[in-house]
Amino acid sequence: MEHHDPDRVAVIDLGSNTARLIVLSANGAEFVDLVQREIGLELRILDGEREAYYGALGALNEVVIGDGLILDIGGGSAQLSEVADSDYRRGQSLTLGALALTERFVRNDPPKKSELAAVHDEIETQLDSIKWLSSVASKKLVGIGGTIRNLAKIEAERQGYPLNTLHGFRLTRRSVEESALTFRELSLADRQKIPGLSSDRGDIILQGALVLLAVLERLELDEITISISGLREGIFFEHFLSHLPRPLTPDVRRFSVLNMARNYRYQKPHANHVRYLAGRLFEQLAPLHGYGPPEKELLDAAALLHDIGTIIAYDGHHQHTQTLIHYKWAARVHPQGDRPRRPPRPLPPQRPPWNRRLRGGSQEQRRHHPAPPRRHPPPRRIPRAWTQRRR
Repeated sequence: MEHHDPDRVAVIDLGSNTARLIVLSANGAEFVDLVQREIGLELRILDGEREAYYGALGALNEVVIGDGLILDIGGGSAQLSEVADSDYRRGQSLTLGALALTERFVRNDPPKKSELAAVHDEIETQLDSIKWLSSVASKKLVGIGGTIRNLAKIEAERQGYPLNTLHGFRLTRRSVEESALTFRELSLADRQKIPGLSSDRGDIILQGALVLLAVLERLELDEITISISGLREGIFFEHFLSHLPRPLTPDVRRFSVLNMARNYRYQKPHANHVRYLAGRLFEQLAPLHGYGPPEKELLDAAALLHDIGTIIAYDGHHQHTQTLIHYKWAARVHPQGDRPRRPPRPLPPQRPPWNRRLRGGSQEQRRHHPAPPRRHPPPRRIPRAWTQRRR
């Protein structure tokens, strides 16, 4: 649901099931009028295609997608959106939500083979209704929504993933298959003990995994890229970027870098000067290093962000900068006002690879692996009695 106002926007996430009940209920219109009179919000209930559009809009402003699909698996429904030339083209909503499938077909814990077979048949039947799905096969797939993020979190826990965000995480089909096999063999109480699995999703996570596996198989893909931005962020970007012909960021990565720099109050004149000098050096030394535009883009971002660690402390600010960039704990726009988690302590400085055997090595080895400076012991303190003059 959304309150539409040119100056402010309020997003009320009632969940797909609640919104569906409002639409189907006999007094749904009376409820909407009551909310407007009592609270002052004009509610607009999104239909399936509009929900797919806003979900795609949120992902497109956070993930680089040229051509491909965006999949959102919710509780009551699932949306598939086609993206062409980094813009939303069309979308369709299906009643393939993890909760909806569980309520319709699953009665036992763990589910019986016949129940899972019925779930699989329903998924295939509804995917067949998307006539244009075959035309986007073998293209990039981006996933949004709690079900897909939870599956990614399970795999991240399995891998010991070092970052505290799943944005950009690549979830493989093999990982989802392994998780689905585990879900099938365990009871609800045992599933809730799986590291990374939200306890309130233990009873529906298997059905959501089956939907994701069916889409990956239909598209002939081996992985899905995770976006932590979805429908609510899409509504936000529609208002935030209303001055543009289309509410889409022209350069997603550039927008993310500048957003992070501004969040940490970077010194714009100094950062731009460093960026200019680094760019000139990169171009002049191109015949020697042989790098191209991708490496120059990384250098440009590093020049803009190299001093943001001063917001924590000037001493050791290069380490603080490394921590903030590495963990990306506030590198996104937070339209809901959710506060990022506190970053961990800065990582220790990395020492160059070196060992004593390289001292006598070749000149090439000594040049690339110089010996660390010798640490001389502190001078001995002379007792005061020794320095006093005898009277």
